[in-house]
Amino acid sequence: MASDTAISLKIERKPKLSETVVAAIRKQLQAGEIPPGQKLPTEGQLTETFGVSRTVIREALAKLAADGLVEPRQGAGVFVTEHISTMFGALAAD
Repeated sequence: MASDTAISLKIERKPKLSETVVAAIRKQLQAGEIPPGQKLPTEGQLTETFGVSRTVIREALAKLAADGLVEPRQGAGVFVTEHISTMFGALAAD
């Protein structure tokens, strides 16, 4: 009887803002809009572009770096890794 009255609750989780930023930058990288070796816009420029806080941008850049798509360089900025085309080629083959 309890199973007849049980309520099934499914809570839909909205994607985190940083995940949305990661997806947008990843899409640009895959499309070749940002070529290997190119410097990404500054954190300030990215905050304006995406309309999010600097913390969100830093979290997104950290995720992209962990995935090997970008490389932060102390005092110089964040750059697209040189081997990005082979990475996306491998992902497309999967």
